Amino acid sequence: MSVLLESDTDTTLQSHLDELTIRTTILFVSVCMMALAWYTIIDSTLASLMDILQPCSDACLNIYEPAQWSVVRWMASILFGIFSCLPLLLYQVHQFAKPGLLPSEFKALRRWSWSSVLITTVIASSLVFEIFPLIYAAGHENHTAVGLEAQYSAVELLIILLSTLWILLVFLVAWSSIVVLGIMGLLHEETSDLWRIRVYGMGSLLLVLSIPNHMQATTLPVLVLFWTGGELVGLKWFSKQLNAYGRSVVRFDAEGQRRKIAILDCSCSGANEHYGVSPIRGYSTVRILNLCKNKEDRNTVIGHLIGERITDAVITGCDGTPCPQHFKDNFDRLGVSMHGLNLMELQNIRIRSTIEKDFEMKLAMLQLRDPFDIEGIPFRLRDLLEEQAILPRSYAIMPAIRTGWDYVGEDTLVLRLPEEIKDHTELERMFHEDYGIKPSSTQ
Repeated sequence: MSVLLESDTDTTLQSHLDELTIRTTILFVSVCMMALAWYTIIDSTLASLMDILQPCSDACLNIYEPAQWSVVRWMASILFGIFSCLPLLLYQVHQFAKPGLLPSEFKALRRWSWSSVLITTVIASSLVFEIFPLIYAAGHENHTAVGLEAQYSAVELLIILLSTLWILLVFLVAWSSIVVLGIMGLLHEETSDLWRIRVYGMGSLLLVLSIPNHMQATTLPVLVLFWTGGELVGLKWFSKQLNAYGRSVVRFDAEGQRRKIAILDCSCSGANEHYGVSPIRGYSTVRILNLCKNKEDRNTVIGHLIGERITDAVITGCDGTPCPQHFKDNFDRLGVSMHGLNLMELQNIRIRSTIEKDFEMKLAMLQLRDPFDIEGIPFRLRDLLEEQAILPRSYAIMPAIRTGWDYVGEDTLVLRLPEEIKDHTELERMFHEDYGIKPSSTQ
């Protein structure tokens, strides 16, 4: 099943195929009409182009294969028709892709497409009007210097030019996509291999299939240059780590299943305090303002879950119940389990607190029923207390679902254990004998 954002509508696959058919038909008809329009003036257009590329002052261009020249005329007409319809092509692609992309992904697509078109136009103009005339003129001077007669094939000159433009176009599209993906935060160490396969695979396939027969010797050097240039352009992003949110490491639960956990540090519009600014080791963290009310926050979370392949998301402020059903449905579609620490409830138990937020967060995390095992709670608690510099003075063990309104002191460690743990003898012994922590007066 697909993920639905707040502004999306749940439509069938057939409706998407119908829309794709309509937009493709519009583009096809437009390109055909523009190609026919260009074909009416293609002879004069190619003649002007030959005047620019011709390396000698006298007549030195010939057409040795009239049939091949006819192919070039039609090919040039189609290429000019496609280029003329490029704005319409980008518009149709943007409109079709927008419903299926996250806002950040759509911005990346739009910036990449328009910037690539602009840069391609500038480079193509430079090649046609400046670089290739100089290259052909230098070759002509070399031929005349050794006494060769200047007789060149107009078809070959055009094919070499068009092939070079196509190769540079593939290079530019692939490299610019790497840059935009990196700037938008979609390309980093975790997703680098996936984007390499997509960008290099598609680009290499286009290059191998489009290089003409008499230029096949350049295939390997072109591919090496394509891959090397891509690595140099994306060097800073291929090895980039998500330091801002931390990194979620792969864990294995009691059943041996692979789990990756993300912390959704929601401030609940100020009702719940963020735990801090430093990431918790082994978890990725998304700091958001209000998961229940803010659509952009929910889109940010969905993008993080998809990009990092998260299996479990833990909400800090509540238990996830107030979240919109639409948001929960997306969790089901992604196969992500939602958990809640319900830290706001601590404000009802202990109005003020002298315990550090970082310790409070880790304490709540180790008590989760899933994806951790319940039997390991005492051991995880012991490890947490061992690394804590200043221990709380007292502790209070409460059920996960409270029915009363007991209050505890400011420096009291509060345990809200799962209902399955009914025997607290070992925990109480550990607190008292190992760490000297006394039970709270509410016990």
